[in-house]
Amino acid sequence: MVSQDLLLIIRGIFNAITPETKIEDSVALLSSVFSPTLIVAALDIIDDNLVVQHVTPWGHVEYGIDGTSYAIFLDMPTAELLPYSCSCITFVSSLLTVPNFIMCKHTLATKIASRMNLCRTSPTDVDALASLITRQLTIVPP
Repeated sequence: MVSQDLLLIIRGIFNAITPETKIEDSVALLSSVFSPTLIVAALDIIDDNLVVQHVTPWGHVEYGIDGTSYAIFLDMPTAELLPYSCSCITFVSSLLTVPNFIMCKHTLATKIASRMNLCRTSPTDVDALASLITRQLTIVPP
């Protein structure tokens, strides 16, 4: 279980990251909480331009990582214990087994990209949104 104090620190770090923030400064901030391996993995996703922000005509936003079917949720207002979520197996298994687990590379990449305006924006209509959600929530057996 992640402590509320740690979540406040993380929220402060993310709030300090803006489109004007130098990447070196962002990495320095992030490294106070996240491992270098996780930061590099997240930055690789961003460098490959894989973070997609799906925006509906009515302003609803869903995030995804291009080439995956993972559902990524940021800043969920009703989830005070852990406001970030991803449907990848690493997130789910680590959440259950790793003390103080906060986020996977997909959620970190998405959070950084959204704060720095580095997401690819994809206008999404009702049918495309339904298809996206169906794809994200379909469980593929191993």
